[in-house]
Amino acid sequence: MDCQNEVYNANFINGNGPDGTFPDGWLTVGGDENTQWLWQKPPSGAGQVKIVNPNNIKAGIIQEQSVHVPIGEKQRWLLKLSLTADQPGRLAYIRINYRNPAGFPLGFAEFFHKIKPEQAGYQEVVFTPCGATAALVEVGLASAGILFIHEVVCCRLYPVKKIRLDEKGRIFVKNVETINEIVKPVRVKMDAPIQANIKACIEADIRNLNYQKDSIRVYGSQAGVPLQTNPAGQAQVEIAGNSFISDIKTVVTGDTLVYAASYDVSRIKVYSYAVLNTGTKPAALRVYISPNGVNWVADGPELILTPGKMELLVAKYFLHYSSVGFWSLNKGELTGLTIWFQGQC
Repeated sequence: MDCQNEVYNANFINGNGPDGTFPDGWLTVGGDENTQWLWQKPPSGAGQVKIVNPNNIKAGIIQEQSVHVPIGEKQRWLLKLSLTADQPGRLAYIRINYRNPAGFPLGFAEFFHKIKPEQAGYQEVVFTPCGATAALVEVGLASAGILFIHEVVCCRLYPVKKIRLDEKGRIFVKNVETINEIVKPVRVKMDAPIQANIKACIEADIRNLNYQKDSIRVYGSQAGVPLQTNPAGQAQVEIAGNSFISDIKTVVTGDTLVYAASYDVSRIKVYSYAVLNTGTKPAALRVYISPNGVNWVADGPELILTPGKMELLVAKYFLHYSSVGFWSLNKGELTGLTIWFQGQC
């Protein structure tokens, strides 16, 4: 099936700068301090990303927000990835993250495949949700192992033709306006003047307005309808409510610090995290913030989360990005966590 790939640097040819050590437009996600992400680029031709993940945690790569895939709502898209594993049965995940026009998460679709030791293609078809205007493709290992990522493809299946979308991701329809006057007069040559007698009665009431007797209507410049008032003469004003965003992650702790997904909180008025320990061992967690999504600093105290307990985490300070860091309280005692991110903007 032929379709146009909308993924920037899909086969990892370009580096992030003259001396770049990683493909341009791509970021690492998940993993821990023992995970390795290696960009392997031959002198000519396509490159590949090698992920060496020694622990049973997710580790992958994700597109940068600045080079997202432009999508529209209620479309069908094809995800196709060329992958290789170090041995048969390695579990990989393919995930597409949806964003609204402001860049906030709308949800995601995630798929899992067992990867072969020889290079092969793995594909899924997704249906984009309402309000989505951007997508970030993410791929990686769902457990321990070695994964080679050769190419990432994301192309639109339906509608086939590229359509123009408005700021909300909907199909753009140009307004049709009635022509009320001729912009340029048209001269008509007549051999003789046309005689016409016009008789009409005109009733005019020219005087100062009286607020007890007269009323006026005020129209907006766009809608063409008058402004409404209540019986007291006060204008009726509708105040738009806050929009709500929510995202959820399911993770497993390790012996070292691991960050959950990072969030761009630059346009969010208020946000917080809720973390539930779904396992049988205690875990430690903490809020982290970052100015660039790469360098992180702890914000707030370290919390101990016992099995079955939920904790709320709120950042004290503001930086561009926010995340939750977590690890096993006792070495070798892994436990599962469910992390909710919710905010208003």
